[in-house]
Parts: sequence; structure tokens; C-alpha cells
Amino acid sequence: MTPLSHDAPWRTVGRHRFDAPDELDATLATSLRSNGATDTRLRGIDSEEAENLLTSARDADVELEVHVYIDDRLVRIDTDGVVAVRDE
Repeated sequence: MTPLSHDAPWRTVGRHRFDAPDELDATLATSLRSNGATDTRLRGIDSEEAENLLTSARDADVELEVHVYIDDRLVRIDTDGVVAVRDE
């Protein structure tokens, strides 16, 4: 994997609705699959814990981002529910 520049742009690929019944892992899989991947691997990611952290931050009016690597891509989810990937 090539290290990414901190200046590389983020590209929005989806949005998670914290008030909807869908869980974060479903949002991630759907958002990343629609970006051309055929099968998104979410192994090793505790999406429930990430969602709880982001929900707590939202409730406290704190801006927070969670960054994870999925399928060798850096993915960001923020308290607004924006799912973005960093382009190389």
C-alpha cells in the first residue's frame, strides 16, 4: 500500500443516517460497493463501536471523525454521517 499524502482529497461516497434503522456496517458496505468494489471486507472493524462513538459525539455537539482502512482504502466517517474515501 502506498502512503497517502495528507493533502489528498476526500471523495464522498455515501452518508450514514444515525436516526435511521440501518447500522453503520451496512452503510459502509453499500457506500463502498457502489464505488466499484464487488465485495467490501469489513473484517477487523468494530463498526458498532465506531457508530456508538460518533453518536455520542453528535449528542455532545462535538465534531469527530473515525478513520479506518477498508479494502486498502482510507475511509472516513464523521459526525454528520458523511462517508468519504481518500483518493491516491
